[in-house]
Amino acid sequence: MDHSLPTPQIDSNKDSSKATNPPFFQSKLFIGVLYGIAVVVILLLTFEAGVYTGYQRAVFSAHWTQNYQSNFFPHPEIRGLPFPGEHGMMNSHGAFGDIIKIDSGSIVVKGRDEAEKNILVQAGVSIVRGFDTLQISDLAVGQHVIIFGDPNEAGQIQAKLIRVLPQVVSFLH
Repeated sequence: MDHSLPTPQIDSNKDSSKATNPPFFQSKLFIGVLYGIAVVVILLLTFEAGVYTGYQRAVFSAHWTQNYQSNFFPHPEIRGLPFPGEHGMMNSHGAFGDIIKIDSGSIVVKGRDEAEKNILVQAGVSIVRGFDTLQISDLAVGQHVIIFGDPNEAGQIQAKLIRVLPQVVSFLH
């Protein structure tokens, strides 16, 4: 009786340099981890964009509130702050409403939320009604306008585009 173990037969025709498992960088696990990291990075960037936008709105609202008295009431005896709009923050890059005051270089617009915004109008601002180009002297109190611009540190909006809307006739007033 032979108690020896059988020796395994090695096929010399097979190439032993080929691995049966793919390298780690080509494995499904590595690719899955890579996709997972990419998704997390995209989600973080999206979150950061939302935080940045919210921060800009909050800063504008804070500046607007802090400078309300000096922007609208130069006399210190007038007090009181208006309600600051939707969700406690105002739209910092524009305004929509009626012109209630026109000064040299600025207009005041009263919006749907009854908040008044001081709009700085400098030379070169595009003012349009339909297909017509207007001048600041063509603006009048009571006109409906949409204004696009950039906020400044004083809580004002630097106008880039002012679009004058047609007057709407309403039988409800």
